[in-house]
Amino acid sequence: MKTLTRCAVDIIALGNDIYSFNVEQARGDGSHNIITVVMMELKLDLHEALEWVGHYHRERKLEFLRAVKELPMWSSEIDRQVAQYVNGIGNWVRANDCWSFESGQYFGQDGLRVQETRMAPKVV
Repeated sequence: MKTLTRCAVDIIALGNDIYSFNVEQARGDGSHNIITVVMMELKLDLHEALEWVGHYHRERKLEFLRAVKELPMWSSEIDRQVAQYVNGIGNWVRANDCWSFESGQYFGQDGLRVQETRMAPKVV
C-alpha cells in the first residue's frame, strides 16, 4: 500500500511538472520544476531532461501496476476495501492528468489537442 501511494504521488508530481514547465519557464518561475532541476543537476539540455523525467515517470507507473498485481489477498471484506482504495488512488492520478489538459491552466484552449498530439506550443 505504501508503494502504491508513493508511486501515485510521484506520478502526479512528475506529470504536473512536465505539463507546467512551459508556462513556468516562460514566466521565469521554473527553478523549482523537476525539468529544470534535472537539467542543472545532470547537465542535460531540455530534450534530454524531458526524456529523463519521462522515463522516470514511466518507471513509477510500471512500479504502481506491479504493486497492484502483487497485493496479497486477505478476507473478502478487506479485499473489497483494498480494491476500493486502489481504484480511488488510480482515479486520483487520472483525474489530475485530465485536469492538466482540460482546465486551461497549462495549455489554454489547446489542452485537448496537446493531450492528443503531445505537442505543446512554445510559450514565450
